[in-house]
Amino acid sequence: MKSTRRMRAGKAALFCAVASAVGLLFCSQCSPLYPINVWGDANCLLTVGRVMREGGVLYRDIYEQKGPTLYLLHALAACISDRSFLGVYLLEIVAWGAALFSAWRIAERKDSEPVIPTLPFVALMAACVLTGAAFSRGDSAEEFCLPLFVWTMDIALAEYGRAQGPMRPSRLMACGLMAGLVATIKYTLLGLYIGLCVCEGVAAWKEGGLARAVKHAGAFLCGMLMPVLAWAAYFAAQGALGDAVQAYLIHNIFLYGAGEEMTWREALRLLRDNALWAVPAAAGLAAFCLYRDKTPAAKLCVLAMAGGQMITVFLLGRVWPYSPMAMAPFAVLAVPAA
Repeated sequence: MKSTRRMRAGKAALFCAVASAVGLLFCSQCSPLYPINVWGDANCLLTVGRVMREGGVLYRDIYEQKGPTLYLLHALAACISDRSFLGVYLLEIVAWGAALFSAWRIAERKDSEPVIPTLPFVALMAACVLTGAAFSRGDSAEEFCLPLFVWTMDIALAEYGRAQGPMRPSRLMACGLMAGLVATIKYTLLGLYIGLCVCEGVAAWKEGGLARAVKHAGAFLCGMLMPVLAWAAYFAAQGALGDAVQAYLIHNIFLYGAGEEMTWREALRLLRDNALWAVPAAAGLAAFCLYRDKTPAAKLCVLAMAGGQMITVFLLGRVWPYSPMAMAPFAVLAVPAA
């Protein structure tokens, strides 16, 4: 039985990798089919990656306002290819392949049989996201956070589907680790984790009072602080901790997009431009809460994660055309069940 499951998972992983490579080949300007990538953000990311590859220190030797983990990925991409975006394209395949595989696991986790095969459905949802306006030209912070979001959903839904109580500390620490990686890519995308923490706090308090809630908060924070403290130690050793705090935290909070709020007209335009996956995502959220085979804890978790993500993405600052992609993981919940 285990070998059969492993073989099935292996085939699914291969399918997700191939589907990602093909989809990105046509939709991402980082792919070899495009002679040039005209998006300024993508060029800035790779430029910073080149500087880091040559030994430069982010924020001290070159200024950019996104998180250090995102630039580290582009330093790796620059090691693969210095004169093209081939390295970025390969990293995109890894990110999308991992996200699709976890999405497949979520879609498979149903007591009732799905109406359609889950792998083609997941590939269809991926195609809808790749061709939506939020994907833009590829190579955004949201794109590289996608696998972290879907992995977190996969773990959380498995845990809350297992029992009514809180998550196991080891699984919660894994979610915290992914939250730390998101925090060091683009901390304004942490809404999903805020929602998860609210849900887990309620579950832990209900199960064992304040002591249990504090224990579970500590497990999450231990995971989250791993990448955060690692980067803090690196910048401190380079004499650039102050530069990092100023560029990544202070400038982003008080200077970058401050005072810019999204109007209802802009919200409707974003929905229209991403309707192919935004509508299934909304329908999937609603349907998930109606499934009889889902525990109340799992339903609360999904709603909390979606609500937290919506607040941080759409209500706490400027909304860019690529911002809605942070909501794309919820589209996998739309897989129809018998």
